[in-house]
Formats: sequence, C-alpha cells, structure tokens
Amino acid sequence: MSYFDDASLVMIPSGTKTSKVYSVKPIDGTGDLTFSRSNDTATRVASNGLIEKVRTNLYLYSEQIDNAIWSKVRGSVTANSTTAPDGTLTADTFTEDTTSGTHDLRQSLSSTSGIPYFFSIYVKANGRTDLDVFVGGASVGANFDLASGTVTGGSAPIKTIVNAGNGWWRVGVGCVALTSTTTAIWILNNGTTQSYTGDGVSGMYYWAAQAETGDIATDYIATTTAAVSVGPVANVPRLDYLGSSCPRLLLEPQRTNILLYSEQFDNAAWSKSAVTITANDITSPDGYTNADKMAESATTSGHYILQSPTLTAAAYTFAIFAKAGERNWFLFRQHTLGLNASFNLATGTLGTIAAGLTATIEDYGNDWYRCSVTFTGTAAAHSFRLYVTTADNSTSSYLGDGTSGLYLYGAGCELGSYPTSYVGPTLGAAVTRGADLCNKDGVGSLFGTNIGSFFLDAEGPYYDGAAYLFDLSDNATTGTNRLAMYSGGTTFMTFYTNAVHNITTSVTARKKIAVIWNGTNTKVYLNGAKVLDFTYANANPTSINLSSRFTDESFGNSKFNQVLAFPTALTDAQAIELTTI
Repeated sequence: MSYFDDASLVMIPSGTKTSKVYSVKPIDGTGDLTFSRSNDTATRVASNGLIEKVRTNLYLYSEQIDNAIWSKVRGSVTANSTTAPDGTLTADTFTEDTTSGTHDLRQSLSSTSGIPYFFSIYVKANGRTDLDVFVGGASVGANFDLASGTVTGGSAPIKTIVNAGNGWWRVGVGCVALTSTTTAIWILNNGTTQSYTGDGVSGMYYWAAQAETGDIATDYIATTTAAVSVGPVANVPRLDYLGSSCPRLLLEPQRTNILLYSEQFDNAAWSKSAVTITANDITSPDGYTNADKMAESATTSGHYILQSPTLTAAAYTFAIFAKAGERNWFLFRQHTLGLNASFNLATGTLGTIAAGLTATIEDYGNDWYRCSVTFTGTAAAHSFRLYVTTADNSTSSYLGDGTSGLYLYGAGCELGSYPTSYVGPTLGAAVTRGADLCNKDGVGSLFGTNIGSFFLDAEGPYYDGAAYLFDLSDNATTGTNRLAMYSGGTTFMTFYTNAVHNITTSVTARKKIAVIWNGTNTKVYLNGAKVLDFTYANANPTSINLSSRFTDESFGNSKFNQVLAFPTALTDAQAIELTTI
C-alpha cells in the first residue's frame, strides 16, 4: 500500500509493539484523539498474550519502611542499607530494641468485609530467621521459617513463601473476614516466642511491601504517597492483542459482571455438587497461578458448581475461561430454562448447543478457551450450573474417580446479546466496566471546507440495536452535518447523512471503509469497491467519534486497526487501494 502525504490524522495501533496509540499530528495540533473510561475494571490481552487486569498496591511507601506511615514497635529502621532482590540499594533494615515485648512492623489500611485481601513482603534474615504475621481485623496469622524457607503454621487460610534468591523470600498471607480497618503486623520471633527481650542488634531486612485484593500475590507495584494502580486503568486506551501480533484499539460499551467471586470458585458464593475445588492450582490466562481445578467427587452424581443471579426479561451472555484436565467436556446448563451448551476443551470446538442458546468458543492460548453462551432471561433468579462431564451434552450421573476434572477461571454474566472482554475480577459485589469513549471535537481543520476523506480499518460492531462504528458530525442531535455508520442488522450496515443508505456486509467482520466528500457528492468504499455514490454537499464535520454516536450515545463494540483523516477528496483509485483487504 502506498501512503498519502496529506493524511492529517493517523491513529495506527496495528504494527506497533507497545501499548501506545501513535498519532501524526497536523500542524495545528488538533489530531490527538481523546480516550475516556470511567473506572478501572477493564481488561485486555497484552502483547505477551496474557489477560491484563488493573492491579493496585494499597500500601503506601512500599519501599520506604522508615517512613512514618509504618509503625515500628520496639524497633528502628535504617533506610537503604542493603541490596534488594532487584539489585538496587533500596532494602531497609529493621532492628529490634532491648525492651521486652513484640518487635514488629505494621501499617493500617481501610478494608471491606467479605472481600479477600493478600499481604506480601520481601524479607531476609538478619539475626532473626523466624517471622510471624498477624492480620488484625481478621484475627488470623502465619508463621515463616526463613532458614528453611517453609511455612510452619498459623490460622490464615492462605500462607505462601517464595524463594527470591540471595537469602530473600517473598512471604504472603491471604484472608477474607476483615473489619473496616486491617493491619498486617510483621512480627519478629526469636525461635520460641513473639514476645521477648531484644538484644538491640538482631532483626530482619524488609523490601517491597504489597497489599492487594484477591487471594494471590501479583507482581510488585512500587508506591510512595498514594496507592498505585497499573494495567488498563481509567482513560487509557486498550490495545488488544488477542489472536494477533499487532494490536487493535478495543472500544466496548458499558457492561456489568453480575457473578460474584468470578475467579474464586472455592468461595461459598459458588454452591458445589459432587465436586471439589482446588484454588490457585495452575496458571490462568492472566499468567498467575490463580486458576482453580474443579474435580469430580468419587460419588455417582452429576458433578457441577452453580450460582443463581437475578436477571430481567432481556438477553444475557455468560462466559468463562476453561481448560481441559483429565476431562475434556465442559457443560454450561441454564438450569432455570433447562438448556445446555457443551464445549470440547480438547479440540476447542462446540458440542451440542440447545435451541434458544447461542454459543462461541475462543482460543486464548496455552489450551485455554473462553466459552460463552447467550440466552434470553426472565425476571427471576436463574440457576447457572457448570459441569465437568465425560461426554457431549451429558448432565447424567456417573461415578467420579475423585481426581479427574478441568480448570476454570474468570466467570462472567453480562446484560447483552454478545460477549465483551472479561469484566473483573468480581469479589463480593457486581463490577461494572465503563464504556470506552474515543472522540475528538474541534477537528474541522482536519478536513477542507465541504471536502475531505475519512478512512478506517475496523472489526465490528456487534449487532445489538443501532450500534455505531463511527460518527463524523458537529455533535448536533438534529442529524444535519453528519457522516455516520451503524449496524442496521446482522447482515447490513447503515450509512447515514441526512438520509439512510444501507450497505450489505457482515456487521462483525473486519472491514476497510473510506468516506469521501467533494462538495457535491459523497462516496463510500468498502473492501476495495465503491458501494455508495450520491449527492450530498453539506458535509463539514467538526467532531470524530469512534464506536459511538456524538460523544456517548448508541455505543458500539469495535476493534480499530487504523484510522486516517485527509483534508482532500481521495481519487477513486486511491480509495480502492486504501480499502482493499
């Protein structure tokens, strides 16, 4: 493909290898697209092929244990006194004093009861090799032996110790039953007791403390004066690499995941019938060891877990990540409606899908598949049953062997007739991802007076009413001065000016579109062919909106590979070359 020197706005995620949107600005600087999303619950597939979620370290001054935010009880801290696991001179020394009692380090956090939290810190022996942890607000603890690198006891439900090299260990404690304020207290132990008379010399090295929601320790995030979040946070564009080495700009509507504890199938929110759940058993699609195994019990029964969300009379989509273990068949049963959808996790193909359900299975790599089912609910609580089974479309009782099963991660149910990217994780309450808005006002100078061209290479939108692919307008709601395209059905797109023009095409498939106006006529090219040519002389857009109408109406669901704006009308030959796939 040749490139055009007069392109005045270029947004090209495809071909880039980093999570940025690159733009070539016109001289007047109006070419920057604005991205907005109201919250931090979105996910994407990053360039490493793994699902990336927002993660937050709630501890303040995570590497500055000497800061006053950290309470030092019968001890003192020497800052930056030894080499940390990352090779920097940033680890601190905690030294016990000579008084009698506990010698500990602590920081209090606001917490929510019923939500799991995980506390971790890197530690290294310096005269003391035993470390105890007490989580105030949960009244649970853990005991660690740094000489042997073992967990030696404690009542906390989750206790971990991981070798970080050179004598360093990352120790962690997970708990759920919290109060509104939680304090993880890291307590030195002299080998026999927590309370003793210190020698004024012994202690321990500390580095990189982290407090986060969930039941595992994720990659460390450094903080100072405030908690820090990383990942696809609010108002950051999501460049999604699913199934491609080149990213697409992911713009999705607002969706709410109404299933609770979407990644913690051992939680009581999921009822169990003749199965056992092993939490955090293998690596999930996000790269952490936080996927659960669902294994059949050694009883003659159907083997499943269930959750029963309350729905309305509307279309809903259930989705979950699943991976074959000893069993290859996963079955979703909409028990309230009596409808089954089967998935073959060995081949990544659909099994039997009941009439009244629409299902998809999508490859996420490493033998993980995202299985989704769309159905129409009623105004009632609906029972969702997730089966491990031995055959297609089978919920029949059979004698389990007590060990065979499959793996699950990231369940969700959202109001809508198609699946969007995973919203989560959820914990004790539903979670909403805000709509991704991508727009730019005041861009009249990108085009000429009643003359210009606009090109995009995109996938989608899904059909769910009038879902917009793009809108060039003056942001007026009267319909004047507009060049827009939206889904008119599953097999045609509607191009709108001051009148309706329908174009036969797959709504969800990839498409290259060029819109050209020259002061008299407007032309539309699709995938290398001219599909519209009509009289329309009023085009003079001042606003660009991708995947939405005006700024936030009739929101679509699309992935954008490339967007270009030109101040001139491209020729037929240029338009055909530009739009040929």
